[in-house]
Amino acid sequence: MEAGPAVRSIPACRAFQRVVDPAAPWTVRAVAGRIRRSLRAGGVVRAVKQQVRSDTAESSAPQIRATDADDVPIVVSLAEGTRVFTPNEIIGLQEDLEHHLAGNDPADRMLTLEHAGRIVGFAHYGPAEITEGTWYLYWIAVDRRSQGHGYGALLLGRVETEIQERSGRLALIETSMLPRYEPTRRFYDRYGYERECVIRDYYSVGDDKVIFSKRLAGRPD
Repeated sequence: MEAGPAVRSIPACRAFQRVVDPAAPWTVRAVAGRIRRSLRAGGVVRAVKQQVRSDTAESSAPQIRATDADDVPIVVSLAEGTRVFTPNEIIGLQEDLEHHLAGNDPADRMLTLEHAGRIVGFAHYGPAEITEGTWYLYWIAVDRRSQGHGYGALLLGRVETEIQERSGRLALIETSMLPRYEPTRRFYDRYGYERECVIRDYYSVGDDKVIFSKRLAGRPD
């Protein structure tokens, strides 16, 4: 079996040579003492291996970071793959990404969620103009193949935490009332968002807009 990273395994014969030293007094007590010390050393090695496994698992946990330019084509493809957004919305997403990464709207934040080296979700949020402490979540999406694993909740929780850290008090989300958005609306309901109002025919005739809101707690410690 191959030793884990940063752990040097000791062959059994060499370990025995350390226990039975020909130059040492050959007594049962001496040998027993050396065996006990060797076993303690083995316990240290096992502890190190356990820590390496723990560190490896931690490093493979989902990571949320700022979106960068290399993410753009992947994020756009991810959004297309959800089969929820219209072609015009996908174009708007790409424009939003490029606009933000060019240094515009510096108060906005775009987040990328990675797991096991693969981008599985993203979010974009920013402050509402001419308000005190009101923020909009503009985009949030999880790769279709990765839905149902808690990634959406992880992203939403991070967005809310960062809003609070910026003295935000109210989060708003707008989405469509079309049937294909029903899972999205249930998601917001599940995480404490209230349906404030519906604007009829907002996006097009028969495509209403619903506005969700959530009052956030004070700035987290």
